[in-house]
Amino acid sequence: MYTYIRTIMSHASRAQQKFFTENHIQEQMERRERKKREQRAAEEEVKK
Repeated sequence: MYTYIRTIMSHASRAQQKFFTENHIQEQMERRERKKREQRAAEEEVKK
């Protein structure tokens, strides 16, 4: 994955790099939020 990102970055313009990085960060944050929600839901299930 890392080499894939590095390859994209080496061939991308500044604007593309900025967009890709922001997109990547956004995706990571969304993934983290989803994981937290699923964790909470699982804990609620255990309580029931």
